[in-house]
Amino acid sequence: MNLMESNMYEIVKMKKEQLCQVEEISKEEFQNTTWSNKQFEKEIENSFVCIFETKIVGFLCLQLAGDDMTILNIAVSNNFKRKKIATRFLQQAKEIAKENNIINIFLEVETNNIPALSFYKKNGFKVLRTRNNYYKDGTSCVEMKLNLLKNSQF
Repeated sequence: MNLMESNMYEIVKMKKEQLCQVEEISKEEFQNTTWSNKQFEKEIENSFVCIFETKIVGFLCLQLAGDDMTILNIAVSNNFKRKKIATRFLQQAKEIAKENNIINIFLEVETNNIPALSFYKKNGFKVLRTRNNYYKDGTSCVEMKLNLLKNSQF
């Protein structure tokens, strides 16, 4: 993605009127573990969308508790993958972490989501453990952690 393309994508706070589009991306990305509109609404305070022209092409949902942050959801529409949108979402999360004196960022990934596991490992996340049969459909997950004090970017 060149500089001109990266300027075409804008990350902004999620709004209630965007929840239907966000839910559609969630269904596309997480068939077995998608959130409902009400779940997104509950977490809207620390949630963001990526907009291309007038279309929502991805979202990020965070939860902050003390000096920890959890990435609850991060997804990019299939037609917009490989355009560094997930990287920009991760940068957004790190900026919010810095502003809020967050030490650790946690997340979970389905064990069969190899692209996501690779992405997070490449960005400094370490595997904490695997939780078998974690999701309703019996899929397992990998819990991961990024310690920002050890991360040279901060």
